[in-house]
Amino acid sequence: MNPSFLLFPSLIGVTVSIIIEGGGGGGGYNDHSGHHSHSDSRDSSGSHEHRPRPHKPRPTRPPRELTNCPTNWLLFVRPQGNWCAQAFVGSFTRDAADDICKTMGATLTGLQSSAERLRLAEAARQIAVQHKMRRGPMWLGGRAKPECTSPRACPDSRNSFYWTDGHSLNGTDAFTWNAGNPALEYGYKDVHHVYGISSCTTLTIVSNGGQINGYWNGLMDDMWCNAKQYMYACGKKAT
Repeated sequence: MNPSFLLFPSLIGVTVSIIIEGGGGGGGYNDHSGHHSHSDSRDSSGSHEHRPRPHKPRPTRPPRELTNCPTNWLLFVRPQGNWCAQAFVGSFTRDAADDICKTMGATLTGLQSSAERLRLAEAARQIAVQHKMRRGPMWLGGRAKPECTSPRACPDSRNSFYWTDGHSLNGTDAFTWNAGNPALEYGYKDVHHVYGISSCTTLTIVSNGGQINGYWNGLMDDMWCNAKQYMYACGKKAT
């Protein structure tokens, strides 16, 4: 047989074998590639999974400081909350003056420092000058403690009275008295002790800023609650 005819079938067999094996290799490569493609797709979808962001609470704002007072009233800055106060002219007993304060949404004011006492005294002094008043004892919202029936019973004058406004702190240097006070005594005309001891509080106002008969402007005095005084001071919370 012609050797060339033998060589030709051999070449064909080799070629077919290469194609088959190559096709299998190609299929294996594709499977392998497909395997990696599937894995990459899974990882990619996992990395792009939508996750809700954690909620961040908004920072809370500190409460606004209340500083609004009615026109011409004084603002007292206090740690427990700011306070407004003002002096007025009118001849009333203690309770009647407090009732007038209530019509303004206020009450007879207390004081919790010497600075407040002196500021209010100066504002009241200027009002007294406008009304040509030489002296004007002014009602404040202070009362004697029930157990304080005499100076001997309560020798500490800063702690023998308390404020009735429900806001002012007690036991401070706002309770600075004229000499010999608080006397906590019955009136010399009250021989039958009808009106009780001098258990309410006034602030001495002298128009020239000095003193009259030993009573100094800006110092306190205890007074009989049913007596009529020339001025009164109201107070309420700032808004």
